[in-house]
Amino acid sequence: MSFVIEDGVLTKYIPEEGITDVTVPDNVRELGIMAFAHSGITSIHIPGTCKVLGLASVSMNPTLHSVQIDEGVEIFGDRCFEGDQFLPLVDIPSSVKYIGLRAFGGGKGYKEFVLHEGLEEIAERGFTSCDHVEKLSFPRSVKKVGLNAFNGCIGLKEVTIPGNIQYVWDYAFAACHSIETIVLEEGVEEIGDRAFAYCSAATKVVLPSTLRKIGDRAFAGCASLKELVIPASVTEIGANAFDGCEALESVTIPEGITEIKESTFYSCKALKEVQIPASVERIGRSAFERCESLMKADGAENIRTIDVLAFGDCYALDTSAFTLSDEDKEWVFAISGPRPEKMTALY
Repeated sequence: MSFVIEDGVLTKYIPEEGITDVTVPDNVRELGIMAFAHSGITSIHIPGTCKVLGLASVSMNPTLHSVQIDEGVEIFGDRCFEGDQFLPLVDIPSSVKYIGLRAFGGGKGYKEFVLHEGLEEIAERGFTSCDHVEKLSFPRSVKKVGLNAFNGCIGLKEVTIPGNIQYVWDYAFAACHSIETIVLEEGVEEIGDRAFAYCSAATKVVLPSTLRKIGDRAFAGCASLKELVIPASVTEIGANAFDGCEALESVTIPEGITEIKESTFYSCKALKEVQIPASVERIGRSAFERCESLMKADGAENIRTIDVLAFGDCYALDTSAFTLSDEDKEWVFAISGPRPEKMTALY
């Protein structure tokens, strides 16, 4: 085998017939763009003298089954191991600070990643669609987890977000269909849009007292979730936040929420009772629409602004306490029928 090395950058690997186990020379400080891509290697040893794994540097090697990365490597560049199908274990050394865009994206064979203290950032789609990874532990050194970072990791069964990650980015764990337990530790302040959407197996969600905002569709489609306590610290819940949580029977809405937005609890078919806090000034369009089991919405009768279809198709709801006109009731509690584009009930 031979290498092309220019100013410390390994720009090209030239394979030899019958040799598929590769050790990167000690005088290499960076793997260049696609240096080992499509090379047919079965194993690679990257010494600590190599600081950077460049763009797609070891990508698209379906035969790769063993990787040894020594302490000293600092940056996993964008797409560096993308599409490597049969790597069961990747131990990422503590010297690594940054894992780039789609660094391990689409790796169907990955079963375990070992992340060590020292890692600071996981970029957008860093581990997206790693189907067979079941468990992840985040080091407390991690400060940022990017958009779609673990989207589509359908084998992932549990996730714990440490408090040093203050913001869980949009779509970070969306469509992780096997996740059963989601724990956000003290320190997490905001959940991004669709962050845990369609985690359809999730039965347990633990939210911290430091949480301030739950984004749009953050838990939409979490069809197995039965109970949720929203901490008193939360002041904003996004539209469609719990849309389609069909098993949700109990939810606590904290004092301080001023608006229950459009379709927040749409089609929560098992929800039987909800307490609307006195701080709520508006219930948005379709907020509780198709909550077929909802019998009580204590406090809702005192809300000044209730949008059209806010309680549409809530067949079991006692509406007698609502002091709305007959015309407004027709739209707020509509059971099927036409839907006007814009209408608000005020009293």
